[in-house]
Amino acid sequence: MPDEYQPLKGILTEDELINFIGVTKNQLSALRHDGLPFVAVNNRVRLYFEDDLIKFFKGRLKILTG
Repeated sequence: MPDEYQPLKGILTEDELINFIGVTKNQLSALRHDGLPFVAVNNRVRLYFEDDLIKFFKGRLKILTG
């Protein structure tokens, strides 16, 4: 199998997302309640699609001027 093989490319686990964006589990929970899209695999496991994350965070984009 080649080194670049990634069976779930474009999908992040909750721990991967927490580490990537630098938030706590409680902060991630608040983002979910704010509309952050996720896939509930079961009661304890959630997955996040990169495309959905980009759309969500682009929708929260703020540009400060002056």
